Amino acid sequence: MLLECLLALALLVAAGVTVLACLDRAADSVARRTQEVVASQVAAAAMALIDSGAMTPETVQGPASRLRDGVSVAGNWNIAVDTEPSEFGSLVLVTIRVFDAGRSAGGDQQALAQARKLVDLGAVRDRVVAPTQEAAR
Repeated sequence: MLLECLLALALLVAAGVTVLACLDRAADSVARRTQEVVASQVAAAAMALIDSGAMTPETVQGPASRLRDGVSVAGNWNIAVDTEPSEFGSLVLVTIRVFDAGRSAGGDQQALAQARKLVDLGAVRDRVVAPTQEAAR
């Protein structure tokens, strides 16, 4: 009878350890997915700033904290912006990648989020330059 009790206790401990390991992996997965969602929101905000003409691809690049003054950005994000000409005339393919700067221990790092869009940077610059020129008159 004592042997049966010890065997039952061992099975209970093994099942408990298995359940705790599964819960730990689930918590890690939720934390990672939350980071990916926030990073995709940062990428979408940066793309909207470029598309509206509020910022250029050059000024968006860098720490996400400088996107806008007074806006709290959760996390320590770095933004990388690449532009390349497209086959569609004046449209430029803008690629925004968002990295977690807190995990940049190594050299090559995987982007947590990416946004790609065709943007007419010439028209965006004209929209931004025209109102400033009229205001100067």
